Amino acid sequence: MNTIFLTLILVIVFASGSFLLKSNKLETNKKYGIVIIIFVSLIIEVMIALLYPGFTPDLDIIMSWAKRIYTYGPSEFYSPEVAMPYPPLYLYTLYFLQLIKETVPPNTLTQTYLLYKFPAIVFDILTTFLIYKAAERKLDDKKALILTSLYILNPAIFIDSCIWGQTDSVFTFFIVLMCICLMEHKIIPAGISLGAALLMKQQSLAFVPVFICGLLFELERNKKDLKFIGKTMIAGTVTAIMMLILCIPFGIKTMLEQYLNTLDNYRAVSLNAFNIWSLLRLENESLFSTIIFELTYQNIGTIIFIAIAIFLLLNFFDKRKESELNFALQAATAIALVFTFSTAMHERYLFAAVPLVLVSYIYNPQKKLWILYWVFSFCSCVNISEALAWLTGNTSFSYDIIKIIISGIVTVATFSLSVTYMNQFPIPRKEEITEVDKQ
Repeated sequence: MNTIFLTLILVIVFASGSFLLKSNKLETNKKYGIVIIIFVSLIIEVMIALLYPGFTPDLDIIMSWAKRIYTYGPSEFYSPEVAMPYPPLYLYTLYFLQLIKETVPPNTLTQTYLLYKFPAIVFDILTTFLIYKAAERKLDDKKALILTSLYILNPAIFIDSCIWGQTDSVFTFFIVLMCICLMEHKIIPAGISLGAALLMKQQSLAFVPVFICGLLFELERNKKDLKFIGKTMIAGTVTAIMMLILCIPFGIKTMLEQYLNTLDNYRAVSLNAFNIWSLLRLENESLFSTIIFELTYQNIGTIIFIAIAIFLLLNFFDKRKESELNFALQAATAIALVFTFSTAMHERYLFAAVPLVLVSYIYNPQKKLWILYWVFSFCSCVNISEALAWLTGNTSFSYDIIKIIISGIVTVATFSLSVTYMNQFPIPRKEEITEVDKQ
């Protein structure tokens, strides 16, 4: 799908949304509004998925993984000749999809592709519902429906899921759920959500510091409540055991190697990611080549990853006495920093920042966060669109120029988001937000 066309859609959606949020004349139907939005968005995503096959080599590889897990089972799935960078929960999903395919065979290849795109589409819808429920609690019915519509109509969302067929929306759902649970002081569901995300995609490791901050925040709030501390410890133990149980069929040693050797699946400093490395024109350098003091680009990326985690933790300790903290903003900052400055990033790794910044805005509706939501939407949309065009041989002559421009915008936007995170204010109560709106 043409990048210019997607950008035009994004501009129209942004302008319409900004107008509707300020309008007092819009009437909404609380009872049926969200049902209509979800139904219409599901129809739209399915139609787009059928019209655009996306990058079929990726889908063919996913289908081969599904057939392998279905045929050989978990214990024999991983092998040196199979490049498989995904952890077990995703593989269980593929097993289920292959089971459907074997039971009710699709009539055409297009329908087969739709089957394997469908989990991402479903989790797009589920994330949309999470956003609606959060906005309904923190804002009002009208704004909840508007923001929900703006999210599901965002081109950055459907190009990743229903056009390309990638599964970023699945682990993103669990990360968004984790952040909302943390901000609603539901630490046990937050931990379960993080566990599911970690079993879905290794990139969820970037959000572990966010959960640690949320856990410490709740322990600080409930330090005299021994019952709470006991329940939290038991729930954490049970979650860890369940994660181990899901990994056992594949082999615990094998799964540990999958997480520890994630970067071994990559060879370049940046894989079509429009970030600081693309801006410096170093994206095609070998990840294992030396850059300074015998440090490779891979070493530098690991150091930056650890530095980002330390930055998040230090800033948390500076603000832990606040009554409420915006953990969605912290999570958005985490993934934006990792995408922008760490190595071995894909074009899709900025995807999670889009819903996280929107949820940040819902819990603390600052104009700056509203603008950043659309900036990250634009950058993620263009990055994924241009990468997909390049992979399919449909890229424009201006690909390098677009890469440099978007890389620059991403770097500036990430810096702005980080400053906003460092200077964040406590989450206001719903009545305080309402009073601000009336002024």
